[in-house]
Amino acid sequence: FFLLPPSTIFLFSSITISQANILPVLITNHTITITAKLVNHLSTIVSQCSISHPMSMNGHLDAEVDGSFDLDVLDDGRLLPVRNLKAFGTDNKYEPLPSPIFHREFPYCFLIFGLGLYYINSYGHKIHPYPNPEFLAQLSSRDIMVYSCGPFIMPCLTLHGVGAAIARSKSLRAKVLLLNSKNDRETHGLDSLDYIQSIDETLFTPHSVFITHLIYLRGSMVPVDVEKSHAIGVKCIAIESGIVGTEVVPQFTALSVQRSLY
Repeated sequence: FFLLPPSTIFLFSSITISQANILPVLITNHTITITAKLVNHLSTIVSQCSISHPMSMNGHLDAEVDGSFDLDVLDDGRLLPVRNLKAFGTDNKYEPLPSPIFHREFPYCFLIFGLGLYYINSYGHKIHPYPNPEFLAQLSSRDIMVYSCGPFIMPCLTLHGVGAAIARSKSLRAKVLLLNSKNDRETHGLDSLDYIQSIDETLFTPHSVFITHLIYLRGSMVPVDVEKSHAIGVKCIAIESGIVGTEVVPQFTALSVQRSLY
């Protein structure tokens, strides 16, 4: 029953009585995994958990691999003991990646050198999955598209036909990027222009075709260059945090995003 995402979404919606229209980007019963090949050309990290929240044992990152996709066995052949593992990021701290996934100093590495985020199958081979057709159809009938926080919108954009569907949509009047209020392990050191360019590199198209607006929170820890953003056709909009508190990192809420969009 849980082999396909629609089944899981249906059960969750039934339990929570959710009225949201949730569509999976991918529908498949095959094993596919997100993989990151870093800008330094040396490191390949397999799986979203290993990229974002790797498990550590004695202070080492055990999920970072070079040409190997066996994440269950340590270098000396021992099985990874689960009871000794600790996830980075549970205390709001993280260890940066050894090299960026995207960076403005290395433009179009995704296309030229095959770097960035992509999918692999269970054999470790790079693949290019096709998205859920219903997901593509929604792009031609909605008026606003929102790129949510975090770098893992990228795998959704690299799927066959997604970029073309966004670019050719006659109904989309705004394509909005919600900027993270702080960087994390996979976006360490990036600013607003890096976020914009990472989408540009993934889709290999000018910024204004895929991003028309950038919404960021006042007090954001990610630097925002409003002038340069406007120069490339992206309008910046600053809004107040939906969470109030001097010790709280600014955060979006459903209400604050809704107000900024309409």
